[in-house]
Amino acid sequence: MVHGTDRRRFLALGASAGTAAALAPLGAFAQPAPTPTPPGTCTPQACSVPTTATPVPWKRPADTVLAVRRSAWDLSSAQLAKLRLAYQRMAALPPSDGRSLQGQRNLHAYYCVTCPGGPGFAGGDIHFSWNFLPWHRMFLYFHERILGSLVNDMSLRLTYWDWEVPSHALVPPAFGEIENNPMYDATRYLQLGQSVERMLTNYNTGKQRFYRLPLVHRLLHCMWEDFGGTARSSDPNAPPAGGVVESGSHGFVHVSVGGDATRYDKLPCSGDMAILNTAARDPIFYAHHGNLDRLWRSWEHFGSNANPTDPTWRNLSWSFFDEHGTWTSMTVEQMADVEHALGYRYERPITPAPRLRTQNAAHAMPERRIDLLAPPRANLLQSSAPASLAKAPAAELSVGGLAVPGEGDYELLVHSSHGTFSLGDIFVTPHGGHAMHEHAPQFNVCQPLWGDYVSPPTADPKLIAALLDPTKAFYLQSSSARGPRLLGAAAGAELGTRVRPKRAELVLQ
Repeated sequence: MVHGTDRRRFLALGASAGTAAALAPLGAFAQPAPTPTPPGTCTPQACSVPTTATPVPWKRPADTVLAVRRSAWDLSSAQLAKLRLAYQRMAALPPSDGRSLQGQRNLHAYYCVTCPGGPGFAGGDIHFSWNFLPWHRMFLYFHERILGSLVNDMSLRLTYWDWEVPSHALVPPAFGEIENNPMYDATRYLQLGQSVERMLTNYNTGKQRFYRLPLVHRLLHCMWEDFGGTARSSDPNAPPAGGVVESGSHGFVHVSVGGDATRYDKLPCSGDMAILNTAARDPIFYAHHGNLDRLWRSWEHFGSNANPTDPTWRNLSWSFFDEHGTWTSMTVEQMADVEHALGYRYERPITPAPRLRTQNAAHAMPERRIDLLAPPRANLLQSSAPASLAKAPAAELSVGGLAVPGEGDYELLVHSSHGTFSLGDIFVTPHGGHAMHEHAPQFNVCQPLWGDYVSPPTADPKLIAALLDPTKAFYLQSSSARGPRLLGAAAGAELGTRVRPKRAELVLQ
């Protein structure tokens, strides 16, 4: 077994859905652990600079047509056959060809800076910041164009795995272990008929982790800086911050599908999907990221949501191989009009649950934002007492720039004179590869504190009181370190590392 920084795993953040998951018994959603599959290779593959060619600026191809990306569960037999033929031909291309499946794996690994002993993308990793969503949207677009060219059908579109639909959480049959299926990857831990929404166990401690995938619709209410992340910074005191899409369902599905052998030592190897270095070699990667892009597209169309107008974001640019093998650069600005520029739309958007108001509209409360890091003011605390908060139709906790000290599993806690309450779990893995992060990564949390469908809505008065208590403190408690847990039953027990996020806000609606 090879360990160390070259074995970078995906991260998963349960905080964005962890509190909401408490609304239903976890046992009702638990899935048995899949049977391990034969191992692939435990040694990360080397990767090279994709090409030394000067990138050609992208121009919208004349053959661009608007077509629909459909759920992997809704593909017709003809659509599935054509997609499989495209992947068969992609896999048959020489590995040195950037359009091949191995070439696409290499391109992703290069931009993820996970090439052991090899080059690292000069612009830094496309994870852990607002780079994540646009880079992957571009990657899927060029990947889709390559597939279409291989079957002479530029209307061919990628499929998406809508794992947030409970009946679709199983591995789609399109990707199953069927004879000569080019969309199957033998290194997967999760097999046909098994649900991706399952308990993940930390075998060091026995503690289980669970992410409620059907609750991702709640993220449509998040602000961009929580949803998509923020910019990278050269300031040593301001490490990059990734959004809840990246650090929530994204990482959870990767680890659930690929299996987590890097730290748990229970499998011979992690599958391709669980390792950034090899993830893009598994065709289900593109269906998973298609659903994440669908989540972003749904967010873009919801309410008053809007992508950043900052020129720094809109001018972000990366290069990819197009369907002709030409090294082509694209900017975020160029893909802003997705339907026209990139030529796709999703069969069904992700829709948010309705936010309940009090039955008597006259008693509805206007939105209030309470800065939990600001010096407490008596009148603010008095007006936000738990008794009055219990009448509020909805509440969310938004935490930004939460730095974690390093590799491991952590529990985010709030401790006050009212008690200690868990706000969710954070999973962090080493960056790995040629260039490591010089600073600890930061994450955003955006989560509701009580259910959308509870009528009349109720809150946990003690939790709200703890968040508003001027004596409160945020803590990160290690849950992966060997030995006894730091948090004891006594109220004054040592909690762990105290943290002060850059932003902590309670939003009442």
